[in-house]
Amino acid sequence: MIRKTLTILSLIGLLLSTALIHGCRREVKDFASAIRAGDLETIQQLVQANPELLDTIVFEGGGWLPIHLAVNAGHLVVVKFLIAKGASPNARNKTGTTPLSNAAMDGRTDIVEFLIANGGRVNTRNVIGGTPLQAAALEGHVQVVRLLLANGAKVGAKDRSGVTPLHLAAGHGHIQVVKLLLANGAKVGAKDKSGISLLQQAVDGGHTEVAALLRRHQESGE
Repeated sequence: MIRKTLTILSLIGLLLSTALIHGCRREVKDFASAIRAGDLETIQQLVQANPELLDTIVFEGGGWLPIHLAVNAGHLVVVKFLIAKGASPNARNKTGTTPLSNAAMDGRTDIVEFLIANGGRVNTRNVIGGTPLQAAALEGHVQVVRLLLANGAKVGAKDRSGVTPLHLAAGHGHIQVVKLLLANGAKVGAKDKSGISLLQQAVDGGHTEVAALLRRHQESGE
């Protein structure tokens, strides 16, 4: 009789545990959906009911926290709410990427500005040594590059391969970003660990205008 009772109690415990796990997953899924949609009212309700959601991974594949997802979705109002509730502007996902790097990569100037104003560090590095400035330079986001530089981003920062923001901008033909980086002290003679120069990056990419600009800077000794 005692053994039967214990078995029944164990089954009840298992069922309750399963129900709680299912309920938790459902809540996280609803939370992620609300963030993607920019549904601030639902987000507020869910966080009020369960503040731990702020530190819950909402995208397993990338190890994204809610703040990463909000930045990726481009909802500044949601980002503001999450930060106000205690989300870190310097949270890292599985690749060591911060919300600021995500915003820089996507060219979301308003979010970049807000994150910096609320403690986002401009020189954080991901697992390969990349910085927010490198992310913005790669995608050619001039305004974001300008904003990051104005807030202390290191113009010559190198990742683990020795690649600088100027390498990335030159290699992808973003001439306005190239001009801006050069104006802020980026070195024309920089080479990555493979010995590849900025000029070679531009030439290999077929970016003749960028290559010409770099040659002029080399000849003038700037």
